[in-house]
Amino acid sequence: MQDQIAVSNETEDYYYRRAEAELKMAQAATVPAAVKAHYELANRYLEQLPKPGDDAVAVEQKRPVLRAFAKL
Repeated sequence: MQDQIAVSNETEDYYYRRAEAELKMAQAATVPAAVKAHYELANRYLEQLPKPGDDAVAVEQKRPVLRAFAKL
């Protein structure tokens, strides 16, 4: 069980870092379409993270989406 928790926390940290990176790229971009794309990607990363109050079932239902999104 401890390994599953560590992987989950590691995965969440990854998505937070990716969202932050996308926000920085959006702020640095000068082309409106690029700004929009970076903000949309950041939002997608954040949407996939567990929300406060999510139960284990809700978190597990998001995991396939997280794995698919990570391949983009």
